Amino acid sequence: MRCGWFTLALLFALVDWTRADSPVHIPDPGLKAAIEDALWVCDPTAEDMLALTHLDAQARSIESLTGLEAAVNLQSLNLRFNHIRDVTPLGGLTDLGSLYLNDNEIPDVSPLGGLVNLYHLDLHDNDISDISALSGLVNVTFLALRQNPLSDISALSGMSKLADLSLLETQVSDISPLANLTSLRYVDLRDCPLNDEAYDVHIPQMMANNPGIEIETDPLRGRLLSLSSTYGGSVVEPGEGDFVYPFDTLVHLKAVADPGFVFAGWTGPFPIATASADIFTERNYQFKAHFRSLRDTLYVDNSIPADPNADGSPEHPIPTIQNALEVASDSVTVLVAPGVYRENINLLGKKVDLAAFDPRNPEGGPCVTIEGVAVGKPVVLIGAASGSQCSLSGFVITRGRGDLTAAIECSDASPRISHCLIVGNRCTDPNGAILRFTESRAAIIQCTIADNYAGENGTGIVLVNSSITMTNSIVWNNRPSEIAARGTSHPLIRYCCVRGWWPDFGNIHGDPLLALPGLWVDPEDAAKILTCHDPRAVWTDGDYRLQSQAGRWDPATCAWRCDGATSPAIDGGDPADPVGREPSPHGGIVNMGAYGGTVEASKSLTGI
Repeated sequence: MRCGWFTLALLFALVDWTRADSPVHIPDPGLKAAIEDALWVCDPTAEDMLALTHLDAQARSIESLTGLEAAVNLQSLNLRFNHIRDVTPLGGLTDLGSLYLNDNEIPDVSPLGGLVNLYHLDLHDNDISDISALSGLVNVTFLALRQNPLSDISALSGMSKLADLSLLETQVSDISPLANLTSLRYVDLRDCPLNDEAYDVHIPQMMANNPGIEIETDPLRGRLLSLSSTYGGSVVEPGEGDFVYPFDTLVHLKAVADPGFVFAGWTGPFPIATASADIFTERNYQFKAHFRSLRDTLYVDNSIPADPNADGSPEHPIPTIQNALEVASDSVTVLVAPGVYRENINLLGKKVDLAAFDPRNPEGGPCVTIEGVAVGKPVVLIGAASGSQCSLSGFVITRGRGDLTAAIECSDASPRISHCLIVGNRCTDPNGAILRFTESRAAIIQCTIADNYAGENGTGIVLVNSSITMTNSIVWNNRPSEIAARGTSHPLIRYCCVRGWWPDFGNIHGDPLLALPGLWVDPEDAAKILTCHDPRAVWTDGDYRLQSQAGRWDPATCAWRCDGATSPAIDGGDPADPVGREPSPHGGIVNMGAYGGTVEASKSLTGI
């Protein structure tokens, strides 16, 4: 009898062991393949599923999410462009922070009501008419609900952290639930049947409670004519601003240039070449009068208070980089004074030389910071018409928050990018890039590209059919990877320090020993360091000069200091290139990185 009980117990133990190791039931082939690809295992067990923290299963014709409930440690999930209707299996995945469910067939989102850690939720292009279950998602900062049969947004009234909201092409008429929110940055209300109170009361409240907010709406009455101008002139008839006219009204436009400028044309839904023109208000129109400066050099300085006489001269500089680019002609040099410029810039296809310039330290390192402020856009955009006759020199490019590209987007152009420090930028798309070159032949010289985040599957520098040349530069700690060459790309990367190695002449892959790299930190407690992919993290600046036992310039003390180690990037540049203004002692070879060749270059032990 004792032997019989022992046999029975052993049998039950074997059954339990078999159950524990049995595969999770995942009936949908598309979902199963995506999970197996992510885990690198076939027929994953419940224990295997615990290792799944990020899953990209977009566009796999998925219809059922059964089995995904076992992935209880999921933090980000991309299921867009499928055929999903039932999201019940997601109800227990409380670690989820980002969730992409757009372009499916989902009618009911109530299973998502308990996902209290969500901060990014994309539900656009579904069949959702009721979002009341989402009212408890108080940590959401990004919410896309556009193109759903939705009319009631009461559930949003308690989302105090909500910053970006899209309600485009919904049936929302009452926006009062948004009136008291204070974190909003962007709200899209286009093609919504908004009531009069929305225009007269709630939109003004939203603007008062959220300084700097961008709200996109359709005009309430008549036809809206919006008129503006660049620097160098103004619209004198009917003036500048927003004007509402009855349908099909004849309106006379007139623009007048200031001294030192000429009229260049109107941009809008259709171009107008003459300064005076008549239009009919058949629809809503936005026109901008453009003026062109006659100067060969334009000066930019944002430290000077608003100057009504700003014309790009040294005495009356233009206050923003973009304002100067708008009025610049081809072959013009734009000189930017030291400072922090919070803007995203577009070279507008112009052949210009854009350079940071400090008259007190003309041979110094990067002295102008461009901080990206627009969500979803790169900090710098270089378009096709710029060709090879444009350049970017001496800038710190940081805090970009682009979708596919965070810092520099270059298409069909071949700019020269030199002595630039590109750090602390981040992509929202999982397949992003910090610098993206498409059909380009750019030259990157003496740059430091470090500590950026390109998304879960992204890359620091992405080349698409591009043959760039990069020398004397540092590409370090860009996550997840540094360089990707696609299509017909044939990059020439020499005398550079690249994390993970890039085989070519003069390249190294050892730690460049940057002096004090910047950090991603908690916005409420700067002493708390976060990972670069944490959506809460904000960037704090560092010092990207090279450590040196012979001497490193310390901007905090305005003095030279000696470190306990010396960077291998010192004297690591191309021996054929000039050392520029590097101080003694130096080894007769230029340093790698943004400060190489300048008076702020770290000193060399070789020259002692």
